[in-house]
Amino acid sequence: MERSKNRVIGTAVLAAVVAFLVGLGILVLVVPAPDPYPDQWDPRVEEYVAFVERTTGERFEHPVDVEFLTEEAFVADITGAEEPEPSAEDRADADRYEGILRALGVVEGDVDLLADSETVLGESTAAYYDAEDRRIRVRGTELTQPVEVTLVHELTHALQDQVVDLGRLDDLESDEEASAFRAVVEGHASVVEQAWIEQLDDDERAAYDEELAAQVEEVDTEGVPDVLVAQFSAPYLLGAPFVGIIEERDGPDAAWDVLRDPPANEDQLLDPGRYEEADAAEEVDPSPPDGEVLEEGGWGALAWYLVLAERIDVHDALAAVDGWGGDSYALYERDGVPCVQLAVTGDTATATDRLQDALTSWSEGLPGVALERARDANGVDVVTVDACDPGPDASVEVEGRAQEALQLPSARLYVWMGALTAGLSDAEARCLAEAFTAELTMEDLAAEEPDVDRVQQLYAEADASCR
Repeated sequence: MERSKNRVIGTAVLAAVVAFLVGLGILVLVVPAPDPYPDQWDPRVEEYVAFVERTTGERFEHPVDVEFLTEEAFVADITGAEEPEPSAEDRADADRYEGILRALGVVEGDVDLLADSETVLGESTAAYYDAEDRRIRVRGTELTQPVEVTLVHELTHALQDQVVDLGRLDDLESDEEASAFRAVVEGHASVVEQAWIEQLDDDERAAYDEELAAQVEEVDTEGVPDVLVAQFSAPYLLGAPFVGIIEERDGPDAAWDVLRDPPANEDQLLDPGRYEEADAAEEVDPSPPDGEVLEEGGWGALAWYLVLAERIDVHDALAAVDGWGGDSYALYERDGVPCVQLAVTGDTATATDRLQDALTSWSEGLPGVALERARDANGVDVVTVDACDPGPDASVEVEGRAQEALQLPSARLYVWMGALTAGLSDAEARCLAEAFTAELTMEDLAAEEPDVDRVQQLYAEADASCR
């Protein structure tokens, strides 16, 4: 997992939270200094450079500096320990975002998103590529198996930057396109990383698994809102199988085409068929009832899913989001209290009905939430949610199951990809993926180790139903 020093626009407020809190992505999107490249590669990384070039089919135009840092130096660098303390304005913004997340029922009580962000970054980041100075910084001074895997991932980002210019994220037209682009960037690097893992011999793979398990065991994000960690993980969990599906359909070079022409929104990321169809979103007009609008934009299908899945059945949440047709959000204040208006429409009238039903179930027990269905200023049939911060003392129970819920759409994409790899048609692969994930329970999604026998049984039953 990696980071960005400055704001990376992602999925509406949830990603705005992430972006505001130092950013939980991989990109530092500013104009780089002149001639940031060294004359030659560090000999220690040449093997990984050659692998990335061979696997992706592209070549580096310039070498890239790779810095191997001690644990202390890396943590200080990535958490900004030497940077100025957040300003009063920064903290006020953080308080507002915390209130919005409470209003939507994904966090409860008094939280500190600034501190939680620092915890996630310090605990979960193994390396990052910085597009500001075109350098890779690595946590550790020894080339262990996990460090080698991470190097392959980060070198892929450096190559992406030289081939397709990752900095153009700033120029994308919508928040949703930016979020989907980040997922494609991470997904492509994860696919290359996995290719490296698969070519390890048995002893190397055993060493990698053992060292990685030890690292994971040391990660401590206790107390961090689950939705924050899930939003941080989403580009990896969704991006890798999305890119895999595209490559299975269109060939190994197709990932570069997607990086040049990313999905227009997260709906296309969750359903690659919609990317192939270039399915456009409906323009939805935000119109908060009162108060000064502080921020507005697109909310995004993934944010809807994470919000809904916290309080209703995850399958119902995903089914509702599968019919997403477009949305908007507007942040405002009412009598000094942070509020948000969300407006969403389905891609059909039936899909809008399904979204309304899901939101009605979701809103039960949430104080300060109002639902309405009407035509917006553009004549679009929308379901509108108005929600204001109930305060840290409000009695709102949050289970914190966003990470488990995220496994459901990720599993659907992975099964879809695997079925294509096995030679099934796209229609058969989609059917198999949907039939398989329809039977997964929260226990399945939350399990630390999958029940192999159960997975095989569910797969066999899904396969039989789609033949």
